[in-house]
Amino acid sequence: MKRLLRSRMTLVGGVLVLAVIFACTFPSCLSSYNPRAFSPEQLAAPSSHHPFGTDSYGRDVLSLVLNSGWGTLVLAAATLLVSAGVGIPCGILAGYSGGGLDMTLSRIVDVLMSFPAMMVALLVVGFFGSAGRGPLIVAIGLTLVPRFARVMRGSALPFRSIEYITAARSVGASRLRILLRHVLPNLVAPIIVLCSTYLPYVILLESSLSFLGLGAPPDSPTWGRIVADGRHYFRAAPWLVVFPGLTITLAAIGFNLLGDGLRDVLDPHLRGRMVQ
Repeated sequence: MKRLLRSRMTLVGGVLVLAVIFACTFPSCLSSYNPRAFSPEQLAAPSSHHPFGTDSYGRDVLSLVLNSGWGTLVLAAATLLVSAGVGIPCGILAGYSGGGLDMTLSRIVDVLMSFPAMMVALLVVGFFGSAGRGPLIVAIGLTLVPRFARVMRGSALPFRSIEYITAARSVGASRLRILLRHVLPNLVAPIIVLCSTYLPYVILLESSLSFLGLGAPPDSPTWGRIVADGRHYFRAAPWLVVFPGLTITLAAIGFNLLGDGLRDVLDPHLRGRMVQ
């Protein structure tokens, strides 16, 4: 805990992340407007009554950003859960087992990472469609699976020759028992670092897909969807894009700083091995 408090990067990132989470969890503390309420004040410029202005329907943009932020964070967390649930077991199994299994999984990861993340996401969304959040979560999650697997493989490699792992094998412990009781608990730190590092990546990729019209549907508001809807009025009302875009940037910076700080404090050996 003392090392975390001494890290300025971690403190700044943590404050930004907590501020974003608090604002998205309790939006009524910052804006009393109903994000679904229409008004005659269409495309009103930022003012004391509407700090972020209003959109083409007269809705308060600040309320839209705050209330859609929770949906963005939930989508990002679900995506990380899917990608980590697939990539972490594959990476640990490949790194600990070695041999043909390691070779096969490593080559599959290399093939998947040879394609740009945006191309993979567009392919999945184009194949399954963009109705609902399910296809979007799968599309973005698949781009992170090989990244989780590669880092976890590198982290699990040293466990092949550790003495207590060898002792556990000598007394007849199964591979599954060794992985669950000895290997996985020692990889909690890099897993936390990976999740905090890739969370802003998910937010930015979702925003990019929404800007292309392939993101979350209109009934599932996210920050990317707000930017995508506001780009049609950019010349007349630039605040429809600027303020949601700044919110995305602020959240991404906060999670990046927090992830980098946690990496340096919890697992300095992971530095330089993160795959972007």
